Formats: sequence, C-alpha cells, structure tokens
Amino acid sequence: MKKNILSILAICAALLGCQKNEISETRPSGVELHATIEDDASTKTVMDENNNIRWSEGDQIIAFMKSSYGHKYKLISSFVGKTYADFEPATSAGGNLSAGTEWNHNVVYYPYSADVEAIKSGDNYTLSVVLPSEQTYAAESFGNGSMAMVAVSEDNDITFRNVLGGMKIQLKGTQKVKSIKLEGKNNEKLSGAATVTAYTDETKPAITMASGASTSVILDCGSGVQLNESTATEFIIALPPVLFSKGFTMTVIDDAGNEQTIQTDKENSVLRSSLLVMPEVTLDKVPQPCDYIDEYGINHGPGVKIGETVWAPVNCGYNATDFKYGKLYQWGRKYGQGYSGELYDIYDNIIGDYSDATVPMIMSGPVSLATGQSNSNEKYYYKTTLTSYPYDWLSPQKDELWNSGDEDNPVKTEYDPCPDGWRVPTYAELNELCQNHSSWTSEEGQPGYWFSGASTYTDKVSQVFFPAAGGYRNYNDNGGYACCRGSNGYYWSSRPNSYYAYCLSFLWDSADLRGNKREYGNSVRCVQE
Repeated sequence: MKKNILSILAICAALLGCQKNEISETRPSGVELHATIEDDASTKTVMDENNNIRWSEGDQIIAFMKSSYGHKYKLISSFVGKTYADFEPATSAGGNLSAGTEWNHNVVYYPYSADVEAIKSGDNYTLSVVLPSEQTYAAESFGNGSMAMVAVSEDNDITFRNVLGGMKIQLKGTQKVKSIKLEGKNNEKLSGAATVTAYTDETKPAITMASGASTSVILDCGSGVQLNESTATEFIIALPPVLFSKGFTMTVIDDAGNEQTIQTDKENSVLRSSLLVMPEVTLDKVPQPCDYIDEYGINHGPGVKIGETVWAPVNCGYNATDFKYGKLYQWGRKYGQGYSGELYDIYDNIIGDYSDATVPMIMSGPVSLATGQSNSNEKYYYKTTLTSYPYDWLSPQKDELWNSGDEDNPVKTEYDPCPDGWRVPTYAELNELCQNHSSWTSEEGQPGYWFSGASTYTDKVSQVFFPAAGGYRNYNDNGGYACCRGSNGYYWSSRPNSYYAYCLSFLWDSADLRGNKREYGNSVRCVQE
C-alpha cells in the first residue's frame, strides 16, 4: 500500500502557561526530600487541563546526597496527583539515608535510573543520562518517565527544573494510531546518551546530546489511540531543546500497519520547558484491505500489512477442519492437494503421524499444461519420471505460470491458486518478509515463525505467522506422503529459477530463499493484489 505524505506549511511554538503551585506548610516526619517544581513549568509526566504539573503513582528519583553515590527515592503515595511531593528512600532496610560530605549540594534527577551518574564540575554538576528512544503515550500529557528534570539544593527542600521541552501533535481522522516516529531532516539528536548540566546559581539546566545519540524518537501508543474526525487528539513527545534547521518528518502508523508521513521543511525550535505546538492535521482515509475469502467461501477477514505488502491471514487451501496447514501446490499449478506423513519436532524427531482430509493420487509425469491445469485432475499429483533436469511436472516448461509480468509489476494469471484479489507472492516480497522473524514458537498448536519483514521483530510491529507446514512432496507414491510437517516450512514464490523455482525455506534456526524443483508440492501464502 502506498505511503501517504502530508506537508505542514506552518508550525508554531507556544509556551503553555502554568498556574503557580501552592506549597504545603506541613509535612510528614522522617521524609528525606521535599520536592516542588519551578513556576511556569509546562512539562512533566502528567499535566492537568489547566497545565498544572501533577506527580504520578510510582514516580521515582535518583538523589546524589552531597556525594557522587546515587540513592533511589520513591514518591509517597499520599502525594499522587499533587503539584508538590515528598519522597522517601526506596530501600528494603527502611529509614533515612545519610548524606555525604564531598559536595555542598544535593543533586536530584527524574526519572530514576541506576545508570545515571553525577560528577562535580567546577561550581556546578554534570549528569550522564539516557533519554529513552521509545516513549509511552499518555492522554494529553507526556508518558511516565519521559520528561527529565533536575534539581540542585543545599538542603532537602528541592525545586525541580525541566531539562527538556516537547512537541504537541494534533491529529484528526478515522484511524487508530499505534505509533508516531519523529525525525529531524538534518540528523538532529533526539534520544539516547546525553549530558545534563545542573547549575548552582539557579541558571536553567542545559543538556548536550552525545555524538552517538539517536536521530529519532518513537511514541508507542500501545494497542492504539482512536482518532476523531471532528476533534483533534493530542500526542505529546518529550524532546531535548533542539533546532530543526531543515524541518522534520513524522511517520504515523495505524493498527492496520498503514503509514502516513507528515513533514515540514521549515525551521522550528523546541525550547526547554515549552511545547512546540503543531497545527491540527487530518490523516488521509486509508483504503481498507479486501477480505481474504477462500475457495470454500469462508471470510478470514483482512490481511496483515508488512511494509508495502498485505499478507493473507492463512495458507492457501486452508480449512480449519480438513486442511489445517493449507494445501501443497506443485509450482505453477492452480490446484493443491492434502498431506499425509510423519509429524516432526524441531530436532527432526518423529513424534506422530498426520493426514489431511484428502491426499492426492500419484500419477506419472510430466504432462501437458492442459492436463495439469484441468479441474478434473485437481486430485492428482504428477510425479516426474525424468531422471535429470528439469524435474518438472510440466512439459514443455513454462516460466509465466503464476506471474505474466515481472517482479516490480506482477500480473496474476489464470493458474494462480489464490482467491479473487490475491496472488502468489513474488521473490522480492518473500525475501523482504523473511528478513526478521521471532524465535521458533507455536501458534494454536502449530510450530513456526512470526515474520516481521524489514522491522526488527518485537510484539509491537506488524507480523504474520507462517506454520511449519512441511512439503517437499517429490518421491514417494504411498498416498501422497510428504515431509517435515512441524519442523520445516516451504512457501513458493512466483519466480522461476532456471529449471527450478524459488521458495521461502525455513526450519527452527534459519529462514531464507532457495531453489526447489518445480515438481515439489509446497505451501503458498497469498498476498493482496
């Protein structure tokens, strides 16, 4: 499916005003740190409807109590939702933690990480931190732990100052947003390793991104955030102060795997403790993939979009009762047949037997095109009697049986076994799909892989499951015997290879494309035309 690109003609920066926070006069005894946040700060984990800053359940900070050794402190639960807070030591032993004597100040950083380090640098302090490359969506706010803050104080009453700013993205549409990826057009550093300078003279803190820091940041929206056509939904990403000198690009991915790109070439700045507010953008309506309706008339719903390709949800010929792994197809034939043989585990140990509802009758080949493609012969598997190349069920050979076009512009033929609107995948499509996959796993009792294409496999990216359906039917004539169900998968492409044809071949520790004899019976996973 084609990516959509939207251009932003105007982006404006706005500093959101914040009401002054009132500080409580009384505090519980035995508490180490009493925290407030600088006036007019517009950013933190939680912002209410009036842009007041509120502490969240589970907030933790790291405190360097007049020494370079950091202690973990946790928010006292009674301060959840307040604009000020008290923190207590997060230690199993309980009690207060004594301060050191190396420094004249306590230096405190939010959010907590055991990897944060602090050193004294002249009259000031520097902290080594890591800004997350992936932030978590929170409605009308920053995700928990996304907005970095730092404080310097001679005593235990501390005032946090924001280290970062942010961008507010306002989207309309009908989609359900799964993630938003932000990148500058001049390789600006947006996440990863950084150094924060905390000043002792109330100067606002500064941050410097490391040379190896990342040029992108992703807002993860979990199971998806539903957009509205009339009212914009806000998405806020925490960012270091940065000048986007050549503009920036955002990639929005919805729950169907469709991508839309929003971009501007204009210069824009993110300032500390402020939000760069984008104008409202309405995403294009994305055509929905046609449903996969199999040869039995059963609707399996839409496919799965990975990259630019939509993959069918089940193998070609699948039937939940009769053909749980789909059928096996000789390369270029319209009709497939069932399977009977041993079941294997991932170590090639036989663990049982398997048989589909029907298996083919074995006939001698090669045969003519008209014979092999006739629906009256769909129950036959044509076993070649040739003892040398080309090992084909068909004579003479024909290379355009499943694609009368080319790799870039495939054209479905009348011999393609896929249902209307779908076709056999090209070599390029299968090759891209198998670049990344899960570890060997099982889905509904079937071993196999989740393939994720060009995206590194995680449970948050689009993926499609291919069962180890076996195949490789080529030499026995005992009722349609085939090989390796449960340990191997063989999936045809539409591309021939000399006398052979290419297929995706995988087992428990590898997946790649290779040539197979066209006589063989292998699986087909269709793609949307």
